[in-house]
Order: sequence, then C-alpha cells, then structure tokens
Amino acid sequence: MDLVLTSPPYNFGLDYASTADDNHWETYFEKLFGIFAECVRVLKWGGRAVINVQPLFSDYIPTHHLISNFFIQKKMIWKGEILWEKNNYKLAA
Repeated sequence: MDLVLTSPPYNFGLDYASTADDNHWETYFEKLFGIFAECVRVLKWGGRAVINVQPLFSDYIPTHHLISNFFIQKKMIWKGEILWEKNNYKLAA
C-alpha cells in the first residue's frame, strides 16, 4: 500500500451500534495501536499513514503525541502534524 488514511473513533462515548466508544484509555490505545501496527505492516517502504484524530483524549492525555510516538517507534519517518482547533468562538460585536 502507498497510503493509509484513517479516522478512528475518538472514544467519547458516542452511540455506535457495533462497538463501545467509551473504553478506558489504556484499552482504547491498545486497540488503536493494534490497528496501526497492521497499517504499518501493509505499507510499502516510503508509504504514508495519515491519521485524523482528536488532539486530546481528555484534558491531560495528548492523543496526537501518543500516536506520533507509536509510528516513530515503528521506524516510520515523521513528516509533521496539523492541529485543527474547531472551537466555535463568538466574536464580540
């Protein structure tokens, strides 16, 4: 594979019919990293992995750092990250 693009569930307790979305964070990352390991396995050398994920698992667990560290440990070359802050700020009139 040349490219893997995925947007995993954010584990915010959403009501999915087929799976729980409210796992303890250790269980969540264990499952997520198992999937990512398979992504790395099928990527050719020089292939790209693009992960769309919420930056914070909670107020104190930086999801994007844990994920980037996983890929770095798998000898993937880190190209960068884009953080998209989607808060709905209201401008004062």
